[in-house]
Amino acid sequence: IGNKGILKKMVLGDYTVNMGQGLIHWQGYALGRSSNMLSCYRQGELFKPHTGTDENRFCRGIAVHLKKNAIELGAFVSNKKIDANIITDTTTNKAWASSMLLSGLHRTNNELMDKKALQEFIAGATLKVNSKFGKSSINIIHTAFDHPIKKREEPYNRFAISGRQWQNASIDHAVSTRVGFLFGEMALDKKGNRAMIAGLIKSLGSKLDIAMHYRNMGIKFRSLASNVFSESQDSGNEKGFFLNINYTPSPLHRLEIFADQYQHDWPSFSHPGKKTGNIYSFQYTYRPNKKTELYGRIQSDNNSLKLRIHAAFMPMPTLTCRLRNEIICISSVTGKKERGQLSYLELIYKPPLQPFSASVRCSFYDTEGYATRIYAYERDLPAYYAVPAHYGEGTRAYLVLQYKLGKSLQCTGKWSMDKKKNEWRAQLIWQWGP
Repeated sequence: IGNKGILKKMVLGDYTVNMGQGLIHWQGYALGRSSNMLSCYRQGELFKPHTGTDENRFCRGIAVHLKKNAIELGAFVSNKKIDANIITDTTTNKAWASSMLLSGLHRTNNELMDKKALQEFIAGATLKVNSKFGKSSINIIHTAFDHPIKKREEPYNRFAISGRQWQNASIDHAVSTRVGFLFGEMALDKKGNRAMIAGLIKSLGSKLDIAMHYRNMGIKFRSLASNVFSESQDSGNEKGFFLNINYTPSPLHRLEIFADQYQHDWPSFSHPGKKTGNIYSFQYTYRPNKKTELYGRIQSDNNSLKLRIHAAFMPMPTLTCRLRNEIICISSVTGKKERGQLSYLELIYKPPLQPFSASVRCSFYDTEGYATRIYAYERDLPAYYAVPAHYGEGTRAYLVLQYKLGKSLQCTGKWSMDKKKNEWRAQLIWQWGP
């Protein structure tokens, strides 16, 4: 329910919560590092109905968002069970959760035992003030479990979340100034550990735009449901600086360049010690007309090189065609090089002023292993997204059909197929009110 007096939105049932810049809580979709000028700035609705298939990363309960003049107040309460690995000490009968599982897979006896094994209670609130100086918010969140969290004694788990409860709080801001668009967030966890991010987006004229993002998240800082702009998208144990430059000398040509440097001062699950890294990307886009776009991208980091060629054109007003070829080369620790390749053809049919649309894609991939996997974003049901990893050798195809029955009813279905599984999903959305 929304837009009823001071009630901006109320959700009963399943929903996602997005706070600040993702330091303490962000369950919705968010961009990673890319040449998109807004990729480093998190933006989205505070509360949004959960309509995807993820079984763990959402809230279940009630969320209320109120707005009166320049003041906004949001509060929510959630209580549900999530997948977790529960370990019981047979001598003391004490039980604890060693990990929380996010895959949603229940294929084996062990996975079935982990299904909905941990009770999770979440409550939080945010207070936002809008003024001529921008918008500022105070965010708090509390999470409790029916079993304590106790992870394995490994170096990378030394500062991991433990116990039955965890809390985070943050202050975030966004303001437009003569210097540019400034944004950031400062956060604390239950133990007083700190993290902060700060960013700037600036237009230096009609042809040049620039974005900068600095992050400094302590090695001890932790949050349960973060999705921050970083190397791993988890908050904590990272310092980094991101620079993005977009140059458009004419409507036909566009250059997009970004560089990111990061540092992990404490071991992580994927790396045994201190880690530093750099990633660079260069993309050139050519648009000879409004119906055709061609771009090439080369991207490199410490041990990999990626090359992408992409073309999109409209042979007729109702049909869009997209072609892509992507190649990746990775050097392992031993010096061995692994390669991977992905190609796809996509057709999108959308007649103007008609209630239906359709899209189909067929992908062909061949990689030497999981290390050379290639991700490709797919069209999907409304409010849901899919970015599957392509690895090994095979093909993948999908079909999405959508039909609108007036302004209030919408039907969507997706069927996908690859060598691992066939899958179909259907969605019916009924909207009441404006």
